[in-house]
Amino acid sequence: MKNNTMYTLAQKSVCFYNWLLKRYGLRMEVAREGRLVTREMAYDAVDDNTSRIEFDKYEDYTRYRTLELVVEEIRKKYSPEELSCFCVAEAGVFKGDFAWIINEKFPECEMFLYDTFEGFEKKDILDEFNHSFTEEGKLKRLNGHFGNLAGSPEKRIEAVMSKLKYKDTCHLRKGYFPDSANDEKEKRWIFVSLDMDLYQPMKAGLFYFWPNIVDGGFIFVHDYNNKDFWGIKEAVSELEKEFGRIYRIPISDQGGTIILCK
Repeated sequence: MKNNTMYTLAQKSVCFYNWLLKRYGLRMEVAREGRLVTREMAYDAVDDNTSRIEFDKYEDYTRYRTLELVVEEIRKKYSPEELSCFCVAEAGVFKGDFAWIINEKFPECEMFLYDTFEGFEKKDILDEFNHSFTEEGKLKRLNGHFGNLAGSPEKRIEAVMSKLKYKDTCHLRKGYFPDSANDEKEKRWIFVSLDMDLYQPMKAGLFYFWPNIVDGGFIFVHDYNNKDFWGIKEAVSELEKEFGRIYRIPISDQGGTIILCK
């Protein structure tokens, strides 16, 4: 009951804000006439007819909207023809909701999705326990959640692919990362999302992608400021020790994402 009430209130709040913008043309002028700070973006388009599935994306509204702004910055720097020479990726795909928006925003780019689709590897769980990066009960519950998702790994992959608008550009790699990514060693990356939860997989992802992130490219590192996953900060620190200072931008999304940029 409480969750339904919160959902209704949040939906009404967003709808009312959008109504004000449309009804009264609210805007903030900066620098010169006609330059707007307040404007509608794709993820502001919520109304009373929005389905619950679509609205659930607002649980992580900040990350989705920040991605939109990052894409705008990338497109200021690179033409569509230039972007077609680069790739995008996500490691830690889960149900494919964030992969969907990455695919939609980068239609010119080859896309690579990496996941076991079977939960965490036992060796990574053991490593997490040994270093006290994640509380044991939390880790078991999370891994159990992954394992109890409906359907076989093949069905989960099918569900992810069904969400993608540009399926022809996407390559899905099932298996343990980075063993599943050997064919992509020479790719140049413009955007990467890492949502791997645990220290060892995250470290592998950072060290794999960062050397080939192009100028003006970004990595979203999920759970960096999440109190349940201390290993993520350690993995980023080790990357910085190896490659020198890296610019970090924290955002206030649900997972405590930090953005690494070149």
